[in-house]
Amino acid sequence: MIKQKLTALNQEALQDVILKMAEFLTAEQYHQLEVIIGNYTSEKAVSKQPQFVRRMSQEFVDEKMNVLKE
Repeated sequence: MIKQKLTALNQEALQDVILKMAEFLTAEQYHQLEVIIGNYTSEKAVSKQPQFVRRMSQEFVDEKMNVLKE
């Protein structure tokens, strides 16, 4: 149930939830949160540019465009 609610949140709302939760954590829990956040910021650097998935190679596209032109 909570996973579904968290998944539905946008980035800003999720950040607000985390910041509010951090106020209630013990020192040990806060340290664990820092470790978790550190893992994500170092491994998954946040990019402001949207990621895209290449579906087919440019060579394939060019080949099919030539077929269509003919």
